Amino acid sequence: MENLYGLSHAELIQLAEDLGLPPYRGRQLFRHLYRHGQTDFSEMTDFSASLRAELASRFRIAHPRVAESSQSGDGAVKLLIELEDGLLVETVAIGSRRDAAGGKSGRAQGAGGEASDLTVCVSTQVGCPLACTFCRSGAIPFRRNLTAGEIAAQVLLAERAAPEAARGRRNVVYMGMGEPLLNTDGVTASLALLADADGFGIPPRRITVSTVGLPEEIGRLGAAAPQVGIAISLHAGDDETRGRFMPIGRRHRMPEIFEALENLPPSNRRITIEYVLLGGENDRPRDARELLRQLRRLAASGIRPHVNLIAFNPWEDPAPGPPHRPGTEEDAERFLGKVSAAGFVSTLRRSRGRDVLAACGQLAATPA
Repeated sequence: MENLYGLSHAELIQLAEDLGLPPYRGRQLFRHLYRHGQTDFSEMTDFSASLRAELASRFRIAHPRVAESSQSGDGAVKLLIELEDGLLVETVAIGSRRDAAGGKSGRAQGAGGEASDLTVCVSTQVGCPLACTFCRSGAIPFRRNLTAGEIAAQVLLAERAAPEAARGRRNVVYMGMGEPLLNTDGVTASLALLADADGFGIPPRRITVSTVGLPEEIGRLGAAAPQVGIAISLHAGDDETRGRFMPIGRRHRMPEIFEALENLPPSNRRITIEYVLLGGENDRPRDARELLRQLRRLAASGIRPHVNLIAFNPWEDPAPGPPHRPGTEEDAERFLGKVSAAGFVSTLRRSRGRDVLAACGQLAATPA
């Protein structure tokens, strides 16, 4: 039977009409699937008993299965998710307590009744074909793209795995396994499910899609989701250095990527530059100067990005592990200081979940 999970609002309205039902029945079904996360037609009590029986005889509602759950000592939860065809992906749920005075978020602190946020890091592909040398997902074979339903379901499963964190605001980052803009159709369809007020109801400005920078696909994403944030995985201030870490950087160079950003439809979306700090390779003072040169070019075009510096997170499996090492805290703080002193808003991301291989760059969907 057809699995309804993953169908869009319009598709469910059309399904209702094909069954001879009024369009509002499709809208109700959409809410049951995505706002309430229901999988049993018998629970949909705003439908008649006969309609529930007919739907159950013709359709099913199935989510991927959580095969393993690993909780980090810092509270992050990594889910190993099994898809219907048996392939595996990983999702990370990170809870943080919000400071009521300043609205800022920090590490979740036990159960104290405070409003707390949940950030869900979702995957978009099984494996990744881009083979960036600092990313564990690129060290395993690429198998396929995920569907819109498989992407959206990760948010649902993460909320269930972190019930305390889910009480507050929700944020979604497309920064898990895979390159989202090699799966633009699946990503944009999943964004519609997450942002729809009848679905997950997550404000688009609380969603960020990370990409290595595929210019044509950046344009497609920008047109389809004008409020969703875009994060560019830059990781160097010059194309030659970037190409050593990221093979795709030899094909799509920074001027081409920046032009795609400059051509996005006007909106108040957030643009982020992501920069993983590799010890002795891209975290030196001259590397900071090169990055600032690129940031000033963007600023001259009217884009002042947020700069997200990321500590490198190593791994051992698959062997031989990455050809990089983490930098020192001192070098990271020095790099941060130079970028901040130049007038750019910048942060140094403190790794969460490293002890269970859930930190940035460590996802690879390998069972424990």
